[in-house]
Amino acid sequence: MARLENHQFQTREDVRNLLPDILGKALARIWIDPQFHNAFASDPKAALASNGVILPENIVVEFQKQDSQRPRVVVFEQKPGSKFKLRIFYLQLVMMAGR
Repeated sequence: MARLENHQFQTREDVRNLLPDILGKALARIWIDPQFHNAFASDPKAALASNGVILPENIVVEFQKQDSQRPRVVVFEQKPGSKFKLRIFYLQLVMMAGR
């Protein structure tokens, strides 16, 4: 399995500025790699870490896929000891047709 990227994130700004590109690659890979899809769906942060993307402890990554929707990745910041999560951003694949 090819690595997505080699990067260790330190700050929320790093996550906000650099992680969307990496997660875009992950979403594309989910479509073509069933093994990666299963790993990412069960534990996104661990799947990223096994591919060289290390996130801070306070960053939560959720993979959401309902039957009628395209896969979506939501990234949150969560302070230690808190149940409250602040959404930083989300990515979702969108189909477009052109002529």
